[in-house]
Amino acid sequence: MEQLYKIKKISLLFFFLGYLSINAQSNFYAYKIEGKPTMLLNDTLRKVSKGTKIPKKSSVQLNKNDKLLFINESGELFKLAEAGKYMYNDLKNKTAIKDKSSFTKKYFSYVWKQFTNNTTNKTKTGVVYRIDNIVLMQQPADSIKIYFPEIQFSWNRTKEENETLYFILKEKGKNHITKIGTNNTSLTLFIDNQLLKRGKEYQWAVSKTKYPNFEKVKFYHFELLDSKQFKAIQEELSELTKGLEKLGFSQIEIKQMICEDYKMCY
Repeated sequence: MEQLYKIKKISLLFFFLGYLSINAQSNFYAYKIEGKPTMLLNDTLRKVSKGTKIPKKSSVQLNKNDKLLFINESGELFKLAEAGKYMYNDLKNKTAIKDKSSFTKKYFSYVWKQFTNNTTNKTKTGVVYRIDNIVLMQQPADSIKIYFPEIQFSWNRTKEENETLYFILKEKGKNHITKIGTNNTSLTLFIDNQLLKRGKEYQWAVSKTKYPNFEKVKFYHFELLDSKQFKAIQEELSELTKGLEKLGFSQIEIKQMICEDYKMCY
């Protein structure tokens, strides 16, 4: 009787672990899109873009020439390339694109977590704060690491085309602020060891106001890597690049992916 009780406990444990395993990977995320795939969820048809969550109760529609790469929590990459309607179980039964590299699984698992965090943040209800810089900074992205000889800053602007905007730059931990007035939507600065120095961290913003309240300005942050810092991660980047090439990505795509997803631009 006691032995039977133990068997029941073990069976329930495996059932519970199996249930957790199934539900832990309940969502897929779209990673790369070609054409105009759509997703039907709760009777609402929506466009699929990078980072779109594909939950259990959804279906994905591909037309001719559409392609979709999507990922799961384990860092596996899947591909849809034929026109048709795909239910969640169809996606679940797809075979992952095979790759022996642990770097690519680690990479796509990291991307999956970023997509999950972004989705969570978007669904939270919060307070909207008024800030002085009312334009949207585009690049470089926030909290990014850069190993380039120059940086192009770009931003959206308001409809007043002739209005002067103010580009603001400051080194982290320093009080000095560089301010440049411009009517454009981009600005290129070089790593000249004067204004910008390798191995330093910086904050930047674009403001409509010449003398903004800096406590309310939303700053973006970036770090300029020096040769020693870049060399320390170069081997890992090289292995990741090899793995992504085996999955069918080009060198240009890979650099863009690592810049967008890993926030490491070189």
